[in-house]
Amino acid sequence: MCDEVAPDDDVAEIYSYIEDNYPRWRDRKEEIKEESLGQTEDTENAIKKRVEKAIKIEQNHDDLLDSTITAFGPTSTIFDETEWKLLGAEPLYEIDPGLRNPDAIIGHDDRDTIVTVECKSGLSSPRNALAQIRDAADIVLDHADHLESKTGISFDSVERVLCVPGQKAWRAIEAIEAEESEENPDEPIYLWKLNRFQDETLQLHQQFDTRTESESAHESRLAEMLTGDGIPIADCPLLTPSFFPDSHPFTVMEHTFSEVLWNRTGEDNGSIRKFTRTEVHNFIDDQENVPHYDTEVVADMLTEELLTKLSDFGLIEEADPSEEGMGSSVEIYRYDEDSVSGQSMDTILATLKEEYQSELIERKAEREAIEQTVEEFLDDQSSFDDY
Repeated sequence: MCDEVAPDDDVAEIYSYIEDNYPRWRDRKEEIKEESLGQTEDTENAIKKRVEKAIKIEQNHDDLLDSTITAFGPTSTIFDETEWKLLGAEPLYEIDPGLRNPDAIIGHDDRDTIVTVECKSGLSSPRNALAQIRDAADIVLDHADHLESKTGISFDSVERVLCVPGQKAWRAIEAIEAEESEENPDEPIYLWKLNRFQDETLQLHQQFDTRTESESAHESRLAEMLTGDGIPIADCPLLTPSFFPDSHPFTVMEHTFSEVLWNRTGEDNGSIRKFTRTEVHNFIDDQENVPHYDTEVVADMLTEELLTKLSDFGLIEEADPSEEGMGSSVEIYRYDEDSVSGQSMDTILATLKEEYQSELIERKAEREAIEQTVEEFLDDQSSFDDY
């Protein structure tokens, strides 16, 4: 879960110097920011559009991943007939959220091979996606011992999968064929398609100009299950996770506080305008909500990041636990009265989402204005030096 809203240290340091010594550049920063927020004549709020688009793209990715891993759930047809199963979504997040990890890993108790799955809902850069898949597989192999200790599955090889919506498959096919023609990679990338025209099905694509159909199929009963018309997702009880470890922070916040607020409704459940760290942590530390093999560690990480961000955004503040009849060791929060209004679940959640997005947009606009101002200032100084 990552959503950078502050400039890096070097840029911030340069801007601090500019702000202290060149007032006109401070004014320029404000001008850039107002333009990006659509606050000047003939401008639109470009930052808001990009933020909303980023959230939507991440949600589309999560939907694709959700459907894909559903085919390997504990009550799925594939698991029932082949014993191939989901080991976890976004593996190795607990080690380092910045690792180039796959979206999911799938394994078998009696096989020394696991399948890494990368879902791409848009596939804007197909060749980059292939490189990411290979890098992610290498990282998984590098951490094989750690993953064995977490999942109980021992492996020494990986089958790499790219999963795309059926209508995007042609772009993936072109990229795979181009890579194999130009680079002749040692290991193939298998292509799965999620078809959503009528019945939702997960299907293995086998028709490539650069390899035979048998070379495009898994060396296991997965090939049998996914070839032909594929496996109907509708026949598999949905896993329906709330989000994944690396989902957009807005999505994590929305789903978490929907549950926290719901559990606070009713006269005997405490003030609906307060909540504890434990309530947030317990929701995330549940594999039904976050399909990871180490939800406790992931919950520690996401809870800290989420509460820190909401506090930094001025949306929540620490409260006195004694007011709720709790001991001093309990970490309790209240929603900020000036930012998050309401006394009902729907109103509180709506204003929390609105104010979160508004603050995110404001901070991104500030960051980008600072970055552009520093760039323009350095260009100006360079031109002056040349003169």
